[in-house]
Amino acid sequence: MKKIILLILDGLGIRKSDNGNVLSMANIPNIKKIMEEYPMSSLDASGEVVGLPKGESGNCEACHMTIGAGRTIEQPLTMINNKIKDKSFFENDSLLDLMDFVNDNNSTLHMIGLISSSNVNSCVEHFYAALALAKIRKVKNVVFHFITDGREAPLFEAESVIKSFMEKINKLQLGVIGTICGRYYAMDSDNNYDRVKKAYDAIVYNIGNAFTDYSRCLTLHYKNNITDEFINPSIIVKNSNVREGDGILFLNYRSESMHELISAFNNPDFNMFNTKKFNNIKCVSLYSVSEDIDCAYTNETISNTFGKYLANLDFKQARIAEAERYPHVTYYFDGAEDIFDNNISKIQVPSVKVPRYDIKPEMSVSEVTQSLLNIMEDDYDFILVNFANLDVLGHTGNLPACIRALESIDICIGHILEKAQENFYEVAITSDHGNIEYMKDESGKIINSHSNNKVPFIICNKNYKLKETGTVKDIIPTLIDMYEISKPKEMTGESLINK
Repeated sequence: MKKIILLILDGLGIRKSDNGNVLSMANIPNIKKIMEEYPMSSLDASGEVVGLPKGESGNCEACHMTIGAGRTIEQPLTMINNKIKDKSFFENDSLLDLMDFVNDNNSTLHMIGLISSSNVNSCVEHFYAALALAKIRKVKNVVFHFITDGREAPLFEAESVIKSFMEKINKLQLGVIGTICGRYYAMDSDNNYDRVKKAYDAIVYNIGNAFTDYSRCLTLHYKNNITDEFINPSIIVKNSNVREGDGILFLNYRSESMHELISAFNNPDFNMFNTKKFNNIKCVSLYSVSEDIDCAYTNETISNTFGKYLANLDFKQARIAEAERYPHVTYYFDGAEDIFDNNISKIQVPSVKVPRYDIKPEMSVSEVTQSLLNIMEDDYDFILVNFANLDVLGHTGNLPACIRALESIDICIGHILEKAQENFYEVAITSDHGNIEYMKDESGKIINSHSNNKVPFIICNKNYKLKETGTVKDIIPTLIDMYEISKPKEMTGESLINK
């Protein structure tokens, strides 16, 4: 029986042009040798292939889920878009109950979510639809608590996005902006509760810098070179805070980045900072992001993902990633489910505690690598590893930092291949979506978001021959082919191996 390591280089796409391409700028002898000497396929990793709308760039969650399932899984963005299109959104029981609760209490509906041109975590169209439903249900007061992006969208776009949104909803004559806050504070996923507290305090206690309007708030931040990700929790309309009897709708559809904030509202055992103990508020999320609150939509259970399939075969598995990508090699790879099995070891390496990751572009790749080297001798059948720093650094728009990030990975790959050979592991290297290969357009403008470019899939063994092209849903069927076991009938991906 073969032993296989699947290494995911998060955010590494393929692009011929050298302009703004970190692969062309970095000193990466190991990666270049691998790409030149070993069989490689170019894989689609965006749009409908990964369950997203046509033309939508792939993201970490959708692509890890597609890889792990070996098939296309409808993503929350696509699902909710379809519900709005067929009008069933406006008949959803959870949403209607929330509106009725607000009306019964003659109170306010608070909408909390990321407002961005990117659809990775949320979608502006969902804000529109939710507000339209509130208007239909005769809700009298709506307050927006906008979270600004700057990570998966341009660094300074929030002002224009919010302006466009407010102009569009003007005809409804419903909704005011209560607070604005960068995702650095409101969407932490690494237990930095000092940040989350500031977002919570703005929304619940109206504590924060006060501004006369959103434009002044953002303009002053921009003048001080503070990007959207780091906008300080700010009060736009006084007395817009959450009160007894109010309803809250969380519009993001990614769980790991909303769990901490939602827990502060609804988990009775929450003790990371002092919170207000509400007796009568109702919280609902548009998509299932927390066990603490009701949700409007959720996906059905995904059967026979690779992790579940191997567990049923008693294969010994390991998953390794730093905190920034740990949910992706566990929860998302296993079909939006936390599976537990005595034969699965899950290793979460702490992410470095820095205000911005471009201060330490290597992040925790060395520690992740050391964890992998340590367990290779334990005779695992399958080891899944994610290197997070390329994608995370790509979102900063800092080219020199991205070069350092890739060079740090190159060194680690050299150590991994050497130890893998000693311990009889096959090594497959791939990515989930593009990013660092396209960081500057032809005009010189910095690009800090995901791309639609293809990603590599490489087997570090010259004895294999691979098809030139495929999709990321073909990765696991290829590994199954390498194991020489039967592919589950649920998997629609095909092996990339030419025989």
